Amino acid sequence: MLKHRKNPHQRLFAEIARSSRGAKRHLHQAVIFLGLTLSLSSAAVDPPDSEGRKLISGIVLHHGVGGAKLEISGKADMETSRAITADTPFLIGSASKTFAAVAILTLVDQKLVTLTDPVRKYFPESPAAWLADPKGVPTIHHLLSHTSGIPEAYNEAIVEEKLFRDKLTFEQLFAAISHRSLIFSPGKKFAYSNTGYIILGEIIRRVSQQSYGEYLQQSMFAPLGMQQTTVGSPLANLAALSYVLIHGKSKEYQRYFEINEKHVDDTFVDGNIYSSANDLLLWMRALFSGKILSSASLQAMLTNHSSGYGYGINIKKELPGTTIYDHEGEWIGYHALIRFIPKTTETYILLENLIP
Repeated sequence: MLKHRKNPHQRLFAEIARSSRGAKRHLHQAVIFLGLTLSLSSAAVDPPDSEGRKLISGIVLHHGVGGAKLEISGKADMETSRAITADTPFLIGSASKTFAAVAILTLVDQKLVTLTDPVRKYFPESPAAWLADPKGVPTIHHLLSHTSGIPEAYNEAIVEEKLFRDKLTFEQLFAAISHRSLIFSPGKKFAYSNTGYIILGEIIRRVSQQSYGEYLQQSMFAPLGMQQTTVGSPLANLAALSYVLIHGKSKEYQRYFEINEKHVDDTFVDGNIYSSANDLLLWMRALFSGKILSSASLQAMLTNHSSGYGYGINIKKELPGTTIYDHEGEWIGYHALIRFIPKTTETYILLENLIP
């Protein structure tokens, strides 16, 4: 959640994408070929012992014109040997930002907010340093595109001290940066900001008069039939637990954090969604087929506003003539990547609960 870093599976997904144009691609483990359906079966296989960056424990789903491919390795719970399925929820970390961006844009479509609204409109308690800052005034557009210049709350000592020990409220996070000036003029620079998305979450709460989780459940999860997707705590005994390898050995691992940790509650909009491969497939297909947002809002979301970033989505040109939309997330032992290629209408979903 805290880092915007290069995707460790970049080569894997580039190769899969090339396969859609005719090149042969063999996944390194058993692959299940399924029909054109959103209700996928799954079968777990043991993780490989060979060297190299492989899917140790998690799921890869590829859905295209010819059907779907599903690869599963490892376990959702290594102590009980509970299997991973296409309905197993994983924490998706910063891939949650795509949901936050869409949530804001649904409020835009309802004419409850505008992209040019200044942040201070929703926060009378905005730091005085921001209101009088000669660098300019951050807006919702700036928050969505990581160009606001608002300082990162996670870098503040008081937040670092409490993050994994005590419950943190939005008010505490906001107060932690209240004494800071903007770090650059809004719109003049790209700086990946988790705090910007946490602020967007509070705007959603204040405008909708609901918790962030309630708003997403009502406006997206329930209408789309996303039964395994939640904000904050996942459905009991269903989520994949996260693990870390000990000294990089594939057969030695330990739990990363308890599933109900305080740092994935309603406040942490930058990375607090649990979802399954099946639900994320529903989500991506609905989003990119225009079933959630107006055409104007979807176009705004998929526009490169700065440094290859739209609103809650990366915009890449990795293959000639092919645009790729994706977002990655990594947090407390989980790793996720959601990807869509409009040229071939392919969706890729990667979810991991044990990474080296």
